[in-house]
Amino acid sequence: MRHSRQALRDIGPLREHQHRHSEDTAVPTVSVRDERPEYLIATSYPTLFPYGLGMVEDHQPGALSFVQQCCRLLKYHDRRFRTHHSFPFAVFGMQQKRQALSSARIQMSQAGFAEVARTFSTLRYEDLEKAAEEEKEGLSVSDGRIRLLRRHVSATAGRVTGSDQAWATYRSQIWGMTYALNPLSLWITINPNDLQDPIVQIFAGADIDMDNFNPLIGPDADQRARNVAHDPYAAAKYFVYLVDTILQELLGIRHTESRVTSTEGIFGLVSGYFGVVEAQGRGTLHLHLLVWLRNAPTPAQMLELLKSEQFRNRLCQFIRANIRAHVQGLDQSAVEKSVATKNVAYSRPPAPTSPTLIEELSNLEATVARSTQVHTCSQHTCLKISRTGVKHCKRRAPFPLATDDWVQENGSWGPKRSYGYLNNWCPPLVPILRSNHDIKLLTNGPETLSIFWYVTSYQTKKQNRSYNTSALLAKTVRKHEGTDQYLQDIQERNRLLLFRCINALNGETELSAPMIMMYLLGHGDSMSSHKFAPLYWGAVSGYLARVFPELKHG
Repeated sequence: MRHSRQALRDIGPLREHQHRHSEDTAVPTVSVRDERPEYLIATSYPTLFPYGLGMVEDHQPGALSFVQQCCRLLKYHDRRFRTHHSFPFAVFGMQQKRQALSSARIQMSQAGFAEVARTFSTLRYEDLEKAAEEEKEGLSVSDGRIRLLRRHVSATAGRVTGSDQAWATYRSQIWGMTYALNPLSLWITINPNDLQDPIVQIFAGADIDMDNFNPLIGPDADQRARNVAHDPYAAAKYFVYLVDTILQELLGIRHTESRVTSTEGIFGLVSGYFGVVEAQGRGTLHLHLLVWLRNAPTPAQMLELLKSEQFRNRLCQFIRANIRAHVQGLDQSAVEKSVATKNVAYSRPPAPTSPTLIEELSNLEATVARSTQVHTCSQHTCLKISRTGVKHCKRRAPFPLATDDWVQENGSWGPKRSYGYLNNWCPPLVPILRSNHDIKLLTNGPETLSIFWYVTSYQTKKQNRSYNTSALLAKTVRKHEGTDQYLQDIQERNRLLLFRCINALNGETELSAPMIMMYLLGHGDSMSSHKFAPLYWGAVSGYLARVFPELKHG
């Protein structure tokens, strides 16, 4: 389900020109050397456009963007676009390149870029090769020109969908929501089982009768995995459907372009949320979700409230209802004797009208906890070696045992737990997900405040990088030196340099097919209840300095 981005670089830079049309016909004129994107795509995928019609950016009634037209193609009933092995990657690569070209133009239009461009023109391959050796040794790059280039590449890439630099903007958005809504209250990790859930199988075209569901009828486990691997569009659609259902029906929060409404949900009234979508190693999507509860106390208020036994008892009640790590009878010996239930997600939640609903939910929770919530330490997942040579679990397992839910005056807390390798889970989410998930309460006490930066850093952490940035930039500069010599405009040459640097870095990033579908469908890699307007502080501070010169010496 993952695809190398190497092939996307072979498309080359897209020409920035207007469409050329014949004056006496409504049909675009085409020549052998015509490089219009719609014809590049059509000639590259003749089986997808057998009649030469319906191409991306072809003549269409109404104004649709490039991504909107690609999204329309992915929704075709015959599924030929969404199941093609390379078409989604190719059009997403084109989208990134257009954004990179546009962002490079914006970057070079800034005041003072002419001086920066002259600095870039003095860079040579040997300079970046030396920087690559420094980076390989774990040292800071000593050449100020290269540091300047990397800063401008980072700023330019921040406007490109799917780049690491674009993820960095999420941290400021999270802090902005915290400033507006008071400290956050919950941190939830949702890992939908998109290989086995019958809903995703229906989205992928499997014939399953959910009204008379029988897990023994229909595709087996291997076929279900093949269905999802063949149709990443279905995996992305299922992920969005499931997350929206949880947010709207369980958390009770809905939002439009201009308004956020909240009704009482499983956690009470929710004032906002912010989630970042990531792809696991095998390409499946999961969500790190931060939740703000309405009327949550400020840190100062929380410090005072935690001194009250009555308030701590209320927190224990909240934990008992929403955060669990204990199943009666499930201890270490029981785990060793029992066997995890396979394909527990390939089932249907208990019917709310069932006369034995409580018993069915209790049995389902025990099954899901045993099958998906037991943590197993291994060398390839969580075990790390300290500087002293001692192995330890980075997730701090085994977790503290407790005979009851507890909250201390300093904000520390924990659920009832009789087995040290059982992760937290949220009981109301179990019937919906039937898969592994995690939930943590942030009490805003001193201990929680100390890990707040860690939470925001983990929430917006970069994808794993296995390349040397300076080495990639060195190759880019060498290629750049031998091309476009006809361009006398130094700014235009450096705009192409920024574009090529971004293209080289993005080309080394692996993106799963479901994540590509999230971008093409317009969902992106983040979910938020609120909208954000960028504040260009550099322009604001510059204006204030001109109007009030005395501020420079303040």
